[in-house]
Amino acid sequence: MTPQQYLLLKDLNSYAKQNHNKCWCVPWDEGQFLHLIITMTKPKYILEIGTSIGFSTIWLASAANEYGGMVKTIEINEERAGQAQINF
Repeated sequence: MTPQQYLLLKDLNSYAKQNHNKCWCVPWDEGQFLHLIITMTKPKYILEIGTSIGFSTIWLASAANEYGGMVKTIEINEERAGQAQINF
């Protein structure tokens, strides 16, 4: 994970805590756990259903990037999907 990704995740985590009614994000520890699981299992493709603002997606993509994996993610809410694209 790059320092920029780490700082972005810290910012998104703070935002999610303050705006829990606008976005649904996994807790920080679960993001770290997702990163660890992906790093250990090295799946070629990852499908995330429910992007929200992209917090968990960044954890997943950071791990997948280390070995060439790919993350596909979908979000039904257009506002959250737009925010996720900005965050990516």
